[in-house]
Amino acid sequence: MLRALRTRQIEDRLAWGLGWVGGDSLFTEEDGRPTHPQTDHQPTPARAAEKAQVPWVGLHGSRHTMAVLALSSGVPLKVVSERLGHTSTSFTADLYQHVIPGMQLSASSAISRALGMSEPTQGSDGTPVHTQCMTRGPE
Repeated sequence: MLRALRTRQIEDRLAWGLGWVGGDSLFTEEDGRPTHPQTDHQPTPARAAEKAQVPWVGLHGSRHTMAVLALSSGVPLKVVSERLGHTSTSFTADLYQHVIPGMQLSASSAISRALGMSEPTQGSDGTPVHTQCMTRGPE
């Protein structure tokens, strides 16, 4: 949905050439000026979602979806926290802790592979469990 809006905006920008007066806002008039919230003829996010036949979850829902998808895809917590404008990563971690347990297994698997160990499994509490332990060699 947002890609389609951005594509349309790029087409408008090219068509207007030097007459384009906007910046990088997504919801603009044809010439790039910011869209007034009460303008009916411009696509609002809800109308754009309806046209794309996808559910509209609201701006807050879209923000939350971005954070969950980013964290689930391995984007570092610090980066997600900065993108959300949070003042601390601890706030982001507290808010999205439901996403992080699965990430622990993923991180543990990557470390295990790097060390040549067997893959960990997920314990009943969601934490990684290793079936193979490293032992120290002779000193």
